[in-house]
Amino acid sequence: MDAAALPASSAWREASSFRALSQDESVCTYNTDGRVLTTASNETTSMVASDYSDLLGFAHTDPFNNRSNTSGLTFGRQVNERLSVLGQIKTDAGINDMCWTGNLLLAGSTSGSVLLYDTAQLIYDGPTSPNSDLQDFVSLQQTIPFHWLVNPQAGAPVAGEHLMSQRVTQVDMVASDASRFVAVDNNRLTRWNLGNTSEPEYDQLESDFPIQCCGLQPTSRELCILGTTPGALKMKDFRVPGGECAWQVSQAHRGAVYEVLWNPFSPFWVASSGEDALVQLWDLRSTKMPVLKMAGHHNAVTELSWSNSHAEILASGGWDRRVKIWNLNASGGQMMDDFQKPFSSMISGVEFCRRSHDSLVATSVSGEAACITLTDDFLEPMVVHKFEVEESNEQKQMVYALKSGHKVHHNENGVEKLFYFRQIKQAVMLAINLAKGHQLSDEKLGDAKTLIELCKALPAVECCDALDPALSIEDKAEMKIQFLKEMDQLSYRLPPGTDDIDSLDHSPDVMTEYQFLKESVDMLDDLAAARFGEFENHKQRILGWDAGDWIKSTKKMLVLRRTVAEYLEADGPAAFEFAGMMCDKFEDRHKFLEFGMVADLLVHPSIYEHHSSKVTKLGQDSVVEHCKDYKAIRLQIRLQQLILEETTRKDNSDVATNIINLVEADRIVMAHGKEATILGLDGELVDTSNKPKVVSLAIIHSYFSALIFKEFWDSLIIQSSALEMCIREISGYADVLSATMARGYNELLHAASAKSDNGVECLQHLVMIFRVVVDSRERELNKGFLEKVTSSVEMLCETIVGFLEGYDSGNISEAREFALSVNSQLGSLKMKLENEHIDK
Repeated sequence: MDAAALPASSAWREASSFRALSQDESVCTYNTDGRVLTTASNETTSMVASDYSDLLGFAHTDPFNNRSNTSGLTFGRQVNERLSVLGQIKTDAGINDMCWTGNLLLAGSTSGSVLLYDTAQLIYDGPTSPNSDLQDFVSLQQTIPFHWLVNPQAGAPVAGEHLMSQRVTQVDMVASDASRFVAVDNNRLTRWNLGNTSEPEYDQLESDFPIQCCGLQPTSRELCILGTTPGALKMKDFRVPGGECAWQVSQAHRGAVYEVLWNPFSPFWVASSGEDALVQLWDLRSTKMPVLKMAGHHNAVTELSWSNSHAEILASGGWDRRVKIWNLNASGGQMMDDFQKPFSSMISGVEFCRRSHDSLVATSVSGEAACITLTDDFLEPMVVHKFEVEESNEQKQMVYALKSGHKVHHNENGVEKLFYFRQIKQAVMLAINLAKGHQLSDEKLGDAKTLIELCKALPAVECCDALDPALSIEDKAEMKIQFLKEMDQLSYRLPPGTDDIDSLDHSPDVMTEYQFLKESVDMLDDLAAARFGEFENHKQRILGWDAGDWIKSTKKMLVLRRTVAEYLEADGPAAFEFAGMMCDKFEDRHKFLEFGMVADLLVHPSIYEHHSSKVTKLGQDSVVEHCKDYKAIRLQIRLQQLILEETTRKDNSDVATNIINLVEADRIVMAHGKEATILGLDGELVDTSNKPKVVSLAIIHSYFSALIFKEFWDSLIIQSSALEMCIREISGYADVLSATMARGYNELLHAASAKSDNGVECLQHLVMIFRVVVDSRERELNKGFLEKVTSSVEMLCETIVGFLEGYDSGNISEAREFALSVNSQLGSLKMKLENEHIDK
């Protein structure tokens, strides 16, 4: 496009010309077609970016106020990394500064007023052809005169012997309060309410010297920072009456402060630039010195712009015709690039585009404009890497090829790069994929948590008073450490309010996957760190998930298995209760077979997996088959929970008896509710088909220990022999059972052969002997046992008869009771012996 192609609808447009830009070989690319209207007598005095669109505004001022006034506003849009001019409007006076918040565009004029434009039509229904007349798209809503500027006393000096100017030096408005704006002119600060613009609601002479710049805190309408001609920074708190400064640095720069700008992501950081060619960063928690001081310009720095997506990237421009980009997370603030070629005069505007996070536009007084794109190659040295990655050969071959041609490996460093390049969709998918595998590893669980955290932007800093004395940090070293810590975090993570996983147009399955992954990683992390209070919250949410969510992938079931394993180490009874609920949930959905992966853990170690011998294939198959039986698994979960509760109860005086009663009970309630399940072993560890009812060694060992403690040798022999016969050909644990059985026989023989005159004890021993004979399934061993115990049986019988005969006439009822007991216990055993044809 050239000047001849322009519509000739106004004199000032007819006189306009374009200045093309040269191509630069830097990794930051210039737009060679970006152009801004100027005239021979015009200066481009200001540039502004819309805060939520890709529109840009440029102000042109006729410094000589010619009769054919050429002052006006040009609007453009960044399209495909290039600047497209939409059109212009004319203004009656030159524009010195602009602020664009939402639909409202404020323009401070050179004739003592502020112009308020409504740009809604331009933003939502802009022109379809370039270089249009925009009078129908940008409407002037108000002209707000500053009466002390419109009708000034001729040449009236400002304090400090500076002549009074009619310029509105700077205006500012924040999105959090679009009904008010602030303005500075000469040495005056005013705040205006758009609902009543007849007079400012605040009007104060804030300095003895001209004020060059002002800036409202983005999150608060109450704090406004000012930069003065002598180099001071002053903070005005509108909540504090009077003219006192709430925060002040009397010599922030040597010479005038030309620009102040709040960081969009931290309520404490303010950048400043000045006549001394320095760019500095201040933290409001300290007034002693800037936290960063960046030198590189060769003349006054008048323009600053923060990146809208990277808290550490700052652009600056000035009288030396240079635009510089700084990385504030580098040591001392590192200059990443320096642009000079396109500009023949000093820089009058630098703005990062709101929508295109990797682009900024700069313009000069002469009207030259450059659209500068920060490519992935440019950003790569700025990426913060916190993962130590050892790439396998396979990982080296797996890469993402971005649109820019940049390649990113499928590993944690690749995730960090993608997030830093703000390739959010690819970054999220890769982070989820890696975290799924890491959550199953103790060593990688922390990495999984970090990957999940990277998918979400940091939360905004809670609304706080940046000038609160309680937040003040007086020590310079401490202040530096705090700043570096916060800057590192904001550089590594997505800053508050920027696009993250919630901003993506994902399918519901992806978001469900992310939420499931985040919940499971947080849960495992809380368990590993013994944060049981936080885990309880996770547990309740997990119990609300459908069994179908878990069985979608093997990794999810492995997560459930690991969760139960970690929980068991932390709180056994509660873990078994949780496992029981999950067991019921899977059974209710007819998905219990898939629960086998967790059931295997809940009965581990089992009688098929004894540590002293290798597990056989038959043993492994037996465990798998056993884990398909809902009732068997559910009962063992409940028994382990109850046994653990018994052993940890402080007021329990007879733990052994209670454990025996639990294991031998025929009715144990599994869960409370409308359909509570009731199961029990009914005194048998082996069923009628000669298969174990219980395979958990935790239950078996607890039960056998209780029997030994209570000296119930008959039950010990009967139960151990029954189990031993089940697994004799399958598991090495059969040897342990044989040894347990042998101990029972020896202890019983020893007890039965001991001399005793107590008929009750003798009866107990005699009953145990006959129970072993009747109920034990190990017949061969019984024959050997009978040979050894026959003499003891005779002795025990004689003792019992003698005990009965020894009762005197005064204890007839007691003797009768004992005789009935003998008849009952021995009689039932005698019937079994006869019915089963056991040779005595």
